[in-house]
Amino acid sequence: MIGLMVPFAGFVIYFISISIYVVVKLYLVNNEIKNVERQTENVSREITANNDLLKKFILSKHVLVKIESLNKTRFPYKEYLDKMISLLPPSVVLKNVDFSKKNWIAATVSVPSLVSLKTLEESLSDSDLLATTPFVSIFSEGVNRDKSGLYSVNLQFEINNNAGK
Repeated sequence: MIGLMVPFAGFVIYFISISIYVVVKLYLVNNEIKNVERQTENVSREITANNDLLKKFILSKHVLVKIESLNKTRFPYKEYLDKMISLLPPSVVLKNVDFSKKNWIAATVSVPSLVSLKTLEESLSDSDLLATTPFVSIFSEGVNRDKSGLYSVNLQFEINNNAGK
């Protein structure tokens, strides 16, 4: 009989200790909930007390959202120019850009030498570099040499339909 009492007493002590642990944790969680509710009430009071500031904030937020949506619908000229320039070697100068033809950008660049022209051709034919741009293809329409000895290259950049608007 005493042999059965020891396991039973151990189980009772274990059960009581687990119950005490659960009650203490429940008490702590309830206190935390009360603290959060008090903070929520304080914040709500502060917001309603600053009703004019809240209205200004909401109006400002609405204006900013509207500006952002308008900017998203605009044609990304700057991004395309930045990508075009990133494809050009340092010695090549962008002279003219024409966005008038849908899904195409026409550009004229000035190249100082044949070595720079070769570097430009290599850069524009690099498929890995082209893959990082919004352009599907790039080709040269012609190369002319002016009186000062500079080469003028007419380029066409085809815009990826998913990248352009």
